[in-house]
Formats: sequence, structure tokens, C-alpha cells
Amino acid sequence: MNEVTMDAHNPGFALTPEQQRTLEQLPGTATCGQALRWLDVVIDGDLDPQRLQVAFDTQLAQQPMLLARLAKVPGFHGLRQAAVGATRFPLTVQSGEQRAEEVQAQIQESMGRAFVVGESESVQAVLYRLAPRQWRLVLGIARSSADAQSLNLLLEHIQQTYAGVQAEEDEAPGEFAQYLEWRSEVVLDEDAASARAYWRQHLQGMQADIATPWLAARSTSGETGAADSHVSLSLEPAQREALHNLAEQLGQPLATVLQGAWWVLLGRLSGLEQALVGVRHDCRDDYEYFANAVGVFEKTLPLCVSLPATASFSEWLDELAARLEAHRTWQEYWAPDLAPEAAGPAYGFTLGQASASGNSGGLNWAASESVHVPADPFELLMQVQLNERHATLNLHYASSRYSSASANAVLEQYGVLLASILAAPHRALAQLSLLSRAQEQRLLAINPPMQALADGRYLPQRIADLATHTPDAIALTDAHLQLSYGQLQARVDSMALGLKHQGVGAGSIVALALPRSAELVIAMLASWRLGAAYLPLDVQWPQARQALMLEQAGAALLLTDAAHLPAWQDQPYKALTAAQLSQSPAPLPALATQGHDIAYVLFTSGSTGVPKGVVIEHRQLRNYTAQASQALGLAQCKNVGFSSTVAADLGNTTLFGGLFNGATLHVASDEQMQDGALFAQYLQQQQIDCLKIVPSHLAALLDSEQATLPRTLVLGGEPIAAPLIERIARLRSDCRVFNHYGPTEATVGVMIHPLSLHGAVDDCSALTQVLGNNQVYVLDADLRVAPVGMLGEVYLGGAQLCRGYLNAQADEQAFIQSPFDPAQRLYRSGDLARYRVDGAIQLHGRRDQQVKVRGFRIELAEIEAELLRLPQVAEALVLPAASTEQGLLAFVVAQQGLSAGLLDVVRAELSARLPSVMVPQRLQLIEQFPRLANGKIDRKALQQWADVAADDQDAAPRDALEQLLAARMAQLLGLERLGIDRDFFAAGGHSLLVIKLVAGIRKLLQCDIHPGLVFDHPTVASLALALRAVESSPGQLEKIAQVRLRMDAMSPEEKALLTEQARQMQAAKAAQGS
Repeated sequence: MNEVTMDAHNPGFALTPEQQRTLEQLPGTATCGQALRWLDVVIDGDLDPQRLQVAFDTQLAQQPMLLARLAKVPGFHGLRQAAVGATRFPLTVQSGEQRAEEVQAQIQESMGRAFVVGESESVQAVLYRLAPRQWRLVLGIARSSADAQSLNLLLEHIQQTYAGVQAEEDEAPGEFAQYLEWRSEVVLDEDAASARAYWRQHLQGMQADIATPWLAARSTSGETGAADSHVSLSLEPAQREALHNLAEQLGQPLATVLQGAWWVLLGRLSGLEQALVGVRHDCRDDYEYFANAVGVFEKTLPLCVSLPATASFSEWLDELAARLEAHRTWQEYWAPDLAPEAAGPAYGFTLGQASASGNSGGLNWAASESVHVPADPFELLMQVQLNERHATLNLHYASSRYSSASANAVLEQYGVLLASILAAPHRALAQLSLLSRAQEQRLLAINPPMQALADGRYLPQRIADLATHTPDAIALTDAHLQLSYGQLQARVDSMALGLKHQGVGAGSIVALALPRSAELVIAMLASWRLGAAYLPLDVQWPQARQALMLEQAGAALLLTDAAHLPAWQDQPYKALTAAQLSQSPAPLPALATQGHDIAYVLFTSGSTGVPKGVVIEHRQLRNYTAQASQALGLAQCKNVGFSSTVAADLGNTTLFGGLFNGATLHVASDEQMQDGALFAQYLQQQQIDCLKIVPSHLAALLDSEQATLPRTLVLGGEPIAAPLIERIARLRSDCRVFNHYGPTEATVGVMIHPLSLHGAVDDCSALTQVLGNNQVYVLDADLRVAPVGMLGEVYLGGAQLCRGYLNAQADEQAFIQSPFDPAQRLYRSGDLARYRVDGAIQLHGRRDQQVKVRGFRIELAEIEAELLRLPQVAEALVLPAASTEQGLLAFVVAQQGLSAGLLDVVRAELSARLPSVMVPQRLQLIEQFPRLANGKIDRKALQQWADVAADDQDAAPRDALEQLLAARMAQLLGLERLGIDRDFFAAGGHSLLVIKLVAGIRKLLQCDIHPGLVFDHPTVASLALALRAVESSPGQLEKIAQVRLRMDAMSPEEKALLTEQARQMQAAKAAQGS
């Protein structure tokens, strides 16, 4: 091969932006397989290798840039390119016959060789003989010298030349070198400024990371890379013809119709109405002179496409076509530096050309796919190949990001969308169907068929029967009491007599303001014994809120404990302790629970500022308990923990699941659920083998050296963080972990998912099994089943749907007539979700302002309503913090002249009216809300303000102990630092963070500390003082803190050296001792 010299007199050509991007995308240690573009052809017939060589030489003479060399030239920026000036194409012929396996091995070895830009050969061509009349041609050309279509054109020209078909003199194709020279002049002409302005204006504000219409199936944990796999779909000739006719009817090329459908699909699946995508465009289609040239003519043109939901497809397509025409006009002026953040769209569309397979020159040429060709430069690319009769859709995807199943699902949806466009081309974009009838049936199949329960007894009767059949089996324990099933029933009957004497009967509601205890469970069952319902109240709640619930529910009686009874003495409610219940001489009526009897009433947060009372009947509770027992395998659990709040139904899984199955229910104390060490003791001493708990609460309790876990663990109430599952796997590899989902309105829960301890991150929010006799649907805004991958809202129906709310007006907003059965209701949960390819449901946050905090469902609007009731507050907004542990943020604008001391007043007022979990951890006073251009509050800016405000400027630590405590508190609060006089709770702390703080102090300072010490001494300064007051040796904690801080400041190498020195000292002592 002749060498060409590039210098100042013969500098060659600059690389085009497309060529530069191709080189930039190569890995640091590229192989020939990655750096070259490959063509693999099997040739059948009496091939003449010498004649084939002449055909290649002829093409090289017409397209000399086929053999291009890249090099740096003094005085010029970057690499330059020039033809090497060779007359013979480097075709290697291996005329001896070889087996296909041997040939494939040689090809793989060749593709695996290292490729060095500017040094390695830019072309590899080998002709292998497979049989006397069969050959295999493998051709590789540097990606910086040829695009995908160039290989197809080259093969077509080789076939024609081999067959003796000669081009006319005036038909000689243009050369890539001519295009390079012309383009270098065009980009500097009088239109260049207008062209640059066009691209900047079109892409203004576009950023690939947020404007790409990401699919839900995209893995966030995979490595970014170009598409390396593909799936295909061939359109039937009739559908191809129908699309062609539609394109003519709409006055657009078929390729534009197909491209538009692809953008519509991506927009629908992602929910974006404006998206950044890429069009892979071949400018040979625009310049007839270069139509047959070989080189890099394909460009990725970034396209900002608007996808208004209400626009008709036909009208929208006209706008798309006009935009594509403008792109073609200014294509040569596009360069990534005009809009760097939009220069690399991840999703694209291209119109591909089929390889020139077929008979020519007495030979049969068949292009093969055995050599992989990556798709430039997208991670998801729709390639459409068209000919006169057929259309093939190839979806190229990055296997590190998408599964083959998800890619097939997208391709199937594309086919359904095309059929929908054919049926109604003037329909609005949002109304075009992505879901076939067969696909819809597959998604609905997640709901099991309705089936009567084998055991028709309601829970009160089942528990009573256990007292008869297994009276000596232990039923219930707490810190002060242990009862067998026989004893439990006796205590239930005794309390029921006392309640009856107070006028409680069938249909009554008994309010229970009792701590979690055996007595609470007895009171619940005693209410049921009379046909009454219970209303659980949290004794930690402000009394005003408890009174509001009593009034709404019309409770006949309030049962509380002696400690809280005095607070109710002057209230207009009948309040007693269990000890004050006098016995009625009249006998108890026979137990006759009916399915429509109310079992309990639970209040959830309400958007109007008034909590909503959810009415659950016994038939709903029976179905839940029976179905959850079966799905979770609760029958195998013998010692069940009851550890959740009584004021939410999260704990009902174990509370009633344990009693339903005749297990022992162990009630945990508040102290045991606030201290990691005590929690571990509780699990071990009671041999707990099943627990239901909120994920963040469990994570806090496991931050302990004694951490342990039960065999069966049910998580619910909030999203599960992947690190928690990793922690569980390390602690107990055989732990059965379930994600359990469902709102109070559907009786505790309707879906579960057994979590793999070594599964993907997405597994934590997946739900795969619907409990029997329930229905779960993900529906769009028009109450149609949402296609796979598209965000919709979760609607629930079936046997566990509650009777409704105490306030019937609230029912109208939450319950709808089922679109599948007009005789049935559905509950609109407000939870957003998507169907996955495997039929599972993936949760994705909330539709409204409702959030889950430590298992409690909270309406942010209710907190805002309470803030706005304060006369000093003009405006208020509440947002969830960055993490579950950090709780809520409240922003307050004061009435004019009333800002002094406002935050203290606000916190005190909210604490008096709302449960602690609803009081924002951080309150911030601002002059006015930042607003977006449309006038809406800029919530993102508020979040950033909060982060800045959290950068505390209070007094700095004065010694090592204070420095250690301040650092630990700030870390838990998500702050950079914390002043020593700032209140831990006012800065955002709460009980779960106290658990973590105490565990950390124990580990760091090697001292015993009770959580109560933090509640009593909530600042760094006061806590340090309290710790010093109880240390065994004065100054000991300060010395330990100093050592800890020195160790924290060490580099990893210094720590390793210190560890090794300690090991050597221990070894030396051991040697001396022996």
C-alpha cells in the first residue's frame, strides 16, 4: 500500500463532526470489531477470486477515500485525513477449503485485535473458501471512513462490476473527498450565521438527560453504551400497502409517517410532551451527485419534537415534516458545539437500506448477520427498512439497559400504534391505541378469578373457636401479661360485659386511646364480641385531633389508660379505663358476626384539612386475613410480632394474621421499638419468626451490633431502599422478605411481592401477586388499561374494598364505577404505577400531594390547611424532604409585620393540632415564593433554598466529643454541619433518627446510652454534658472521641498501616505469652 504524506502543502481534509464523534465514541483500548464497520457475505457459485479483486480495485479507483489515513499535520488542529493513493485493494484470499467453525474463529480473532487510530489498517478484507462452490467474504472498513449505507453501496457496486455492468461516463459517482472539500466551504458561506442561529434556537434549553423520553424499562444500573442487540418485526404486505396509501393521502413520505409514529410512541410511554431525540439522516438522499459515494454521509441531527396530547396525528405530522425539511436545509451546518447538552440524543430513528443480496454475475450473494454491527450512536434506535413490497422494523437496543423482553414489548406496541394510526389518522395523539386486545388480557390476568373462601367464619368466631379447641395454646403476650387462647377469650368476654353495661352494642363504635399492649388487643376483640367496631387512637396525638375523630365517628365510649384519663375529664365524651368497667349481670348475646358489620374505623389524612374515617367491615377483613395468610405463608409462623402503631392498619397483617392462624402474638413495647439493642432482644427472647414493619423504621433498628431478623419479614407503608435489602441479606440469608402494598381503603393490602435478597434495584418497588378476590388495575386518564411502560394510576376493586368513608361526600371523590363491571366500584388510590413486561406492577410515587412518612399516609394539603389557619401566616407550602428519614419541609410567608418569632409559634400550634409525624421537621420563613414563568411556585428552587438554609451557622464544637456528636447528628439530618446549640428535633430529627443516633454513639464512644437521654438533651452541647455526667472515668469520652476523629482523618493507607501494626503487636504479645 502506497503511503501518502500530509503536510502544510498537502494537509488533506479535516474530519467532519460525524467522523470526530465516531472516534470519540471508541473506547480507550478499542478492538477492530469496535473500530471497523463490518460486512459479511456468503457467495454461492463459481466465484473467480481474481475477477473479484479487479472489481474491488475498480471501486477503489472510483472511491479512493476507501483507503484513508488519519494523521496529525503541523499547524492544524486535530487529525486530518487523506487517501493513501493505493491502486490495489487489500483483499486477502484464502483459497483452501475451511470448515465454517474455523473461519468463524479466525474472524473473531481478527476482530479482537487492538485498533490504534492512525496506525492500524483502516480496511480488512478476507475471502474464505467454505466449499468448492461457496465462499465467505468478510469486509471491515474504519467507521471514520464509511457509514452503514456505504457498505451496502460498496457491495452493490462490487456485484455490478463483477457482473461486467459498467457505469456511463457521466454516471461516475461523486467522491467523499469532493464532499469534504465542498462542505468545508459551505460551513463558512453567507448562510452560516443563520444556520447556527437556527440550531441554537431549535435546541435552546434542551438537555439530553432530562429531555430524552426515557422508557420505564430502562435499567438505571447498567453502563451507558450504544445499541448492541436488536429485535425485528416484519409488516404484512397488506399493512405495508395500507401505510403507503395513508402516506400518500396525508401528503407525506412513508418514512415520515413511520418516524412520526415512533416519536408518538416514545412520548406516550415517557409522558413527555416535548422530547429530545435524534434523526439519523443520510444526505446522499439530498445530493444526487453523491448518491452512490462511499464515505461518512450519515448525520445524527438532534430533534426537539413537541407532542401535544390533543393534537391530531395528521396535523401534527405536517408540523413534523416541516421541521424535518428545515433540518435538511441546515444539516451541513450542524455541529455539537452549537448545543453541547443536546448533541447526543439517546433515542433515534433511521431509514435503513437492505443489503444487496440476490443473484448477480452468475453468483448468489447473501448478506449475513453473523458479524455484529453496532448502531450509531444510540442506545435505542428504530431502524425501518423499506422496499416495494415489504417493511421491516428493527429496534436496536443496548443490552446493558434493556432486556430483550422489554424491547420486544416496545416493538409490539409500535405495531399496534401503526394499526391505530391506519384506523384513525386524525385522532388525537393521546387517544391513539398502544394496546392490543391480547396485550390487555395479559395485563388483566394478574387479577385472580373470584373464589369463595374455604372457611366462611369471620375473625371473631375463628378466634373463639381456637379458645375451644386449643385453650392452652399461648395466644397473647406483652411485657406484663401472658394469656392462652382460653384465657384470652375469658378476658374478652369479661370486658365485653363491662362495655355492654355502658350501653355498647351492635353497631356501636368504641374508641381506644390505648398504647400498643395486650389490653388494646383485648379491647378490640371485646368490641367485636358485642357486634361493635373499634376506633384506634394514638395516645401521642394531640387531644384536639383525637376529639375531632371521636366526634366524626360518633363513638359511644372512649377507653383509655389511667395516665391519659384526666385529660378527658372535662370533655363531652364518656371516657373510662378498662378497670372502671363494671360487670353487667345480663349474659352476653351469642356471637353472631355478620359480614356487613363494621370491624373498625381508621382515619387517614384528608386534603381538605379534615381527616377521613375509613369504614372496614368484617367480610373485608376476613378476606384480607385469609388471603394474606396464604400468600405470605403465615400458617408456618408460630411467634408473631405486633410492633406497629395502632393508629394505622399496617400492623394488622401480623395482629390478625397471628390470631387467625392460632399463633402467639407478642406485643412489642415502645421502648423495644425505639432501641436497636432492645429490639434485637425482643426478637431473640420471644423467638419472633414473623414481623411486619415500615422499611425506614427497620433500617434504623438494624443499626446495631446485636442486629437480628426473623425468618419472615413483611415490609410496607413506604418505598423500600435497596441498601436495606442488602443489609437484610448480610444479616440473614434465608430471610423471607415481602413487599406488601395497599391503602387503608382496601383493607391493609392487596398486593405482595417476594423480594430476592440479591435482586435488582427495581425489584424493591415491584408488585407481582394480587391477593385473592381483589382486582388491581393501572389505568390512564380515560380509565383505559395503561399499556406496558406507560405511567397510570392504580385503581383497586374486589372483596376488600371498604364500605366507604364516614363522610359520604368524600366517597364521590375516591370511588368510581368500574369501567369493567358497572355493578362494581373501584377505589382511586392516587398511586402512580406502570405495568412491567412481565405483568408485574411497578410503583412510581403519588398523583396528588399525598406522601407516606414512616407508614402514615399524609396529605400535604392538610398540613398546609393547618398552617393557613394561623393568622400570622399569609402563604404556606409543604414538600417532602429529599429522603424519607428527613420527613417534611414547610415554607411560610408571614403576614406583613408578623414575622418575629413566627416559626416557634407555628411549630407549637402544629404540635398541638397534628400528630408528630405530620409536623414538618424543618420550617423555613421566606419573603415570597419563587415562581416559574407560568406563575406556579418553583418547588425545585424551594428545595434548593432549604438545602442552603440547612447550612447551619451556629456555634462550632468546642472539643472532640462535641465535634463527634455534631458530625453524627448533621449526617443523620442531611446537613453539612450542626451548631452545638441547635435543637436536634427542630433541625429535622425524629424518633427513627434517634434510634440511629443512639446506635452510632454506642459504637463510636463505647458507652451505654438510652434514647430518652437524647429526647431530654436534644442539642450537641447539652447531650455532651449529659454523657460526661454519667461516664465512669472523667475525661474518658473525650479521649475516645479524639482517637475517633484522628482515625476519621486518616487516609485508607494510614488506616491499613495502623491495623497491621496492631495485628503485629497482638501477635508479639501472644508469642510472649506462649
